[in-house]
Amino acid sequence: MRHIKKITIMFMKWAFLTVIAIACVKTPTNSDDGTPQLLWSLPQSDGALIEGVFPKFIFGNSVIWHGWYNTQPKIIARDKNTGQIQWQWNDTFDSRRLAINGQIYVANNILLFRDGGRLYTVDVSSGKTIWRTRVNAAFVGADVQGIGNTIFFSASQVQGFSADALSGNVREILSVRPDKGAFLWTVQPCTYNNDTLLVVPFVISPAVGKDSAAFLLFNITQNKVLYTQSVLDTTQFQAFYGIIIQNNKIFMAENRSILCCDLLTGKQLWRQDFPGDFLFSHIALADGKIIGNCENQYMYALDPDNGTILWTERTSGTSSRPFVMNSVIYFTGGGDGLLHALDAATGKHIWKLESPDLKRNGGAWFFDTVTGADGKIYVSSYLSLFCYKAAR
Repeated sequence: MRHIKKITIMFMKWAFLTVIAIACVKTPTNSDDGTPQLLWSLPQSDGALIEGVFPKFIFGNSVIWHGWYNTQPKIIARDKNTGQIQWQWNDTFDSRRLAINGQIYVANNILLFRDGGRLYTVDVSSGKTIWRTRVNAAFVGADVQGIGNTIFFSASQVQGFSADALSGNVREILSVRPDKGAFLWTVQPCTYNNDTLLVVPFVISPAVGKDSAAFLLFNITQNKVLYTQSVLDTTQFQAFYGIIIQNNKIFMAENRSILCCDLLTGKQLWRQDFPGDFLFSHIALADGKIIGNCENQYMYALDPDNGTILWTERTSGTSSRPFVMNSVIYFTGGGDGLLHALDAATGKHIWKLESPDLKRNGGAWFFDTVTGADGKIYVSSYLSLFCYKAAR
């Protein structure tokens, strides 16, 4: 139970930071009139502050996100140009619950996402449920990753699952159960030489002593583990906060470090240590750089070849996962409640923006992910959805 207690503490940290009062915020801008241009805003609730999260994304002509009406969460599709509602969805096992603090996956008009042990698929063109099921396993992270019509997700006892997007068939494809307690946060699929591979990071948490971290490479096509690689130990609780696979390299945020390993051998190529972790930001790619918003209130950009820090910028600490469009990095700050726009080349702020909804409710700051397309970005407060002209 030791690792469960630690997870609880981390999520309490997020809850604490997101209720910090926001006052006297000055907003740097890059426009003559002082703010980015607001194209439209629409309510996403009936007046109550939205609970839970659901990552925004663009599908065709729709922006899809999370609303809250009559004490019930809903996924809502709106026209990305006008904001007009196209469909709403609330076919959950518990009509009062929907909290997806992780990645989602869309393939062939099918949206797949997970809320704990609940797995859902929705036709994103119509908002109709395709299938839903429960998975009998203990879950920690909420990410769903995919290749084609197959999705992959993880459970706490180092279990890897796959599910067919069309049939709903769910099966366990990997189970590693060491004598000491173990759990993982995410899995990451990729392809190599026509085989499907799965990078599986995990943490062994003994009853006494320090945690130890490792990852393995599982060949799904051949149904075998290719290697298991230990990660250098640190001084405290360990966990993985995001994986990127590119050019046969694995980039991972592990506790207070970002490291790069060779995909085919697991050999560590470089490691960069930081004063804080990347629990909420995770890591992402921005114009060929590895970026992450650290809990020490700075965003970092790293050279993927050697881990050299290319730039740093003071931010908000706890943040949403970054969204990158036209060489601009967008995210919302959990510590300051602002919408941030950073230049990907230099890291400098283009602007920071306060939620207009704060004028009517002191708790309605910006939160959750940002998305965008066609020169527009979409961000939400705890009351509304906003469409702004993009910084570029």
